[in-house]
This record gives sequence, structure tokens and C-alpha cells, in this order.
Amino acid sequence: WFMNLDLTVLLAAFVFLLVFARCPKGHKLRHLKFYYFPVAARGDCARLALFLKKIPFEDKRIPPSEWGALKPPSPWGSMPWVHLADGTILGQSYSCFRLIGKGTGLYPEDPILAARVDECMDGLNDVGSVTNKTGQGLAGAEKLKKRGAACKEGGDIFVACARVEACYERAGTPGPFLTGELTIADLHVFAQVGWATSGFFDGVDSEFLVAFPRIQAVRKAVISIPRVAAFYKAEAKKPYMKCTVGGHPAKECYDRMIKTSLAA
Repeated sequence: WFMNLDLTVLLAAFVFLLVFARCPKGHKLRHLKFYYFPVAARGDCARLALFLKKIPFEDKRIPPSEWGALKPPSPWGSMPWVHLADGTILGQSYSCFRLIGKGTGLYPEDPILAARVDECMDGLNDVGSVTNKTGQGLAGAEKLKKRGAACKEGGDIFVACARVEACYERAGTPGPFLTGELTIADLHVFAQVGWATSGFFDGVDSEFLVAFPRIQAVRKAVISIPRVAAFYKAEAKKPYMKCTVGGHPAKECYDRMIKTSLAA
């Protein structure tokens, strides 16, 4: 019966099997639930990776007011975490990012390139932690002064960003992306640095990033991807954009992040 099949049918079947075999293992991530606040910081590299690769997922944006009740049953008492369709639950940011990076084909198979992506993401963790810590316990003008100083050369936030910049310089790739191709690390630079300078942290503006041309090139390259722009255009209309985070409406911070990325 096989020999009697039309040649066109056989060719179509062969092409289908070939394409299926070459597809990234994104199917394992279909319909996962991604839990995080309605902010970009540690969320949008994962959200963008899934959206770019057209993998359907549930974006569980948790308002700060609801986090208290959700925290005790969460895997590590922190976000983000993921809940896969098969029931698997995984926590810790970089475990989630590597899983999603591998599942979307945005994490290198080469061990050295993979280590470079990990190095960059670990450095971005420092950017987020240092920015969050700076000015804690202070109020008003004192807090603004402390954060402003941290963004100047030699300050903690400046130094943390300089180390990410140096990571890109060591990679020596000609284009804007860390390994020469878009990876989960580049998406994380866009999200983490962009959010840190989005106005979410009063006193931390984006002007000092002019000292970091590689970071700026990545931010601009990511927001210039048409599907990324489409993602944010749709997100702007979502109800959770009205949530107040860090004393600001989420949409206000997102708008500034996008604007400064385009102008980078």
C-alpha cells in the first residue's frame, strides 16, 4: 500500500516529519503557567521568549496585594515560578529562565556559549539586587540622593551595569547580541536593566546608561523586533497594567522602559 501512495503525498509527509524533527522542544512548554508580578524585571525575558516562539502560556501576573496569600504555598517563597501542563512545578528565577530558554531554542547548546549566557544572567541578578537594595530604609530626598550617587561612576548600580557591559565586551561578538544570536540573556538585559531605570525606583533614571553602549544596543535591538513591539502593544491594554507597583502604575513604568529602549 505504501508504494501505491501518490508521490506528492509522500513528499508532503516527509517535509512535515523533517520540520517536526527540527522544531525546538517548545512543545514541552505549551500551556505552562508563569507566575510573577506585573513588572518586567524578572518576568519579561521569559514572557518574551515564549511569545516570540509562539508557545501558548498563561501569564499569571500577581498584584502585590495578592502576593501575601500566595507566598506560603509557592515553591521557594519567591517569584517567578512555573507550573507546567504535566503538573511539574519549578521555582527560582534562573532555573525557570534556562528551562524556557532551552525550550524555545534561545539558550545555546554549545557549553561555552551556554556558560556565557549564564554568566550574563547572574550579573543581571546583581543589577536587580543592588538597585533594589540601594536606598532601602531611607525616605524622600535622602533616598533620591543615595540612588543618584549609586548611578554615578563608581556607584553600586553603575558598577553592576559596568560588569554586564564587560561581559558583552569579552564575548567579542560583532552584533548587539551576546552570542551573535538572540538568547534569553539578551531578553533579560532588556527587561532587567530597562525596568531598573523605568521610574519604578525613584531616583534611578536611564541617563547614566549612555556609558554602556553594548547594553544600550541590546535594549534597542530587542524592542525593535516587530513581534516584541506587538507584545507590548497588546500588553498596554491589559487590566493588570493599572496595578500600582513601587508607587507607580505598571503601565507608566512600562511606557518609560519602552521609550528609553527605543531611544537608546
